[in-house]
Amino acid sequence: MDDTGSSETAGEVLTRRLAQAVGSNPRLEDRAAAEERALSDLINCWQLTANIPSALPDFIGSEHEVWSDGEWVIKATLPGTYGRLWGKRRFALPSEYIERLSLSNEIFSLQWEVLGLTAELNRVRIITRQPFLKGTAPTHNEIGTFMESFGFLLKNHRFGQYWWRPDDTTIAYDAEPGNFVKTSFGLVPVDLILQRTGEEG
Repeated sequence: MDDTGSSETAGEVLTRRLAQAVGSNPRLEDRAAAEERALSDLINCWQLTANIPSALPDFIGSEHEVWSDGEWVIKATLPGTYGRLWGKRRFALPSEYIERLSLSNEIFSLQWEVLGLTAELNRVRIITRQPFLKGTAPTHNEIGTFMESFGFLLKNHRFGQYWWRPDDTTIAYDAEPGNFVKTSFGLVPVDLILQRTGEEG
C-alpha cells in the first residue's frame, strides 16, 4: 500500500521517497544516512509495511533470505543491508538496490516487484517477490550466449569477470548458473547484480 492513495506501486513510492530524502546531496555518507532515515520513517508510520513468511526460509544467501510456495519467490534483504555492488567495497544503498530491480525488469522483463518493508532488530529489510519459474540451472556457455543476445560483452577485471552493455552503460555481475533458471521458453536471470554506471567498469 502506498502513502498517497494513488496508483503508484510500492517500488515507485519507495523510489520517490528515497529521492526526496537525499535531494541533491552528493556525499555518500549523507546519502546513506538520509536513505536509512527515510526507510525508518516509513516503517514507523506504518507505510509500505509488509511481512515476511512465517516459515523458515528455503535459502539464505549473502544478500537475501528466500521463500517459495511454487507460485511466487519471496526475497527479504538481510537486516540493514541491501545487496552488493560491482567493484565497490561497500554494500548497496537502498536506492541502488531498487535500481537493480528496475533494471532487471527493464532489460529482462523479470517482474521483480517490491512488496514493502519490515524491521528486524531495529534494521530495515526490503521485501520483494518474483514469479516462481520451474527449470534447471544453465551452463556458463548458455549464459554467455544469452547475455550476448542482450548486447552484453564479457569483460575481465581484477575483481573478476563481469558483463558490460555499452548501449546503456549497464554492468551485470554475478552471472552464475545459480542466478539463472533455464525454462522451457529460455533462460531467465533471477538475481543478477545490475548497475547503470555511465562508464565501463
